[in-house]
Amino acid sequence: MELCNKTGGNLSAIAQSVGVARRTVYSWIDEDVEFKNAITDARESLLDFTESQKLKLIQGIPSVDEHGKFNGWIEKPDTTLIIFTLKTLGRNRGYGDRLDIHTIKVGLDREEEENEIYERAK
Repeated sequence: MELCNKTGGNLSAIAQSVGVARRTVYSWIDEDVEFKNAITDARESLLDFTESQKLKLIQGIPSVDEHGKFNGWIEKPDTTLIIFTLKTLGRNRGYGDRLDIHTIKVGLDREEEENEIYERAK
């Protein structure tokens, strides 16, 4: 199970580490619930870590002097990552490239609903 964490649940890396074919690792997943759960847990942990790093990249890393005065950036906020996050996690707030009909308010009359769709599509 330690190997699952070490590889982030990457099946090719696990197979290579133990000297078996990737297909064999798939068989282990099908046959061993504990192994399957270890793979899932390792992947979830990797995703959690990646999201924490994403937050750092979105916020950027400022450089400050001993008095707390901003001197510039050690790492500038990542614009592409900000846009990606808004388009995925912020979709229900109106960010994104396409209109999601499921986010339209319930209880509007037909004309109000059409106007809201039109405004969101602009």
